[in-house]
Amino acid sequence: MNRKIRNITISCLLVFILLLTGCGDKVEKENNTANVATEEVSEEEKTTTEASEEITTEAVTEAASEESADRSDDSSDESEDGMWCDGVRGCRYFVPAEFSDTSSSESAVHYVYSYESAENDMSITITEALQQDIPNGLDDEYQMYQDNVKYGYTVEYSDKSSDGFVVSGHMDDTVYYNSVKYIDDKYINIEFKYPDKNKDTCDKIVEQFMKDFTY
Repeated sequence: MNRKIRNITISCLLVFILLLTGCGDKVEKENNTANVATEEVSEEEKTTTEASEEITTEAVTEAASEESADRSDDSSDESEDGMWCDGVRGCRYFVPAEFSDTSSSESAVHYVYSYESAENDMSITITEALQQDIPNGLDDEYQMYQDNVKYGYTVEYSDKSSDGFVVSGHMDDTVYYNSVKYIDDKYINIEFKYPDKNKDTCDKIVEQFMKDFTY
């Protein structure tokens, strides 16, 4: 009887041990499978990250290139339509492409910039100076242009303000237009001359030039 019980107990122990061994193998197998899956996921994440970094880097590089190109465009004062120019005393103006720079001069008291258009037989002359170096004040300068009638000029339009004036008219078949400004400590005189036959075209150039001009 005791021997039979002992044999049954041993058999039960053997079965229990076999069950434990089987479970252990199954757990180990599942762990191995999970580890492989984890490694595959890690590889996918690594690939995704590298691709993302590549795309981001390319995007940033392209954006930087575009920004650089924009700055390059903004920094250029010249285009097919003409060229922006800066005077010594601070004025800024746009010269249409049809005009050529004929002369620029300076003296101890003033700076002169001259441009001519062969296409319209038109000239533009800009004079900059400090007011302290100009012999006439605003009122005297304005009166001087009015008095030019005795030299053959006609005064067909004139307008005076607290900081300057405009005078225009004819000298024979030539149209003249002068805009004079006394701003802060500066004196600026802009003179246009062109033949009467080109008046319609040149009047538009004068209008646009004065609109672009800053003191």
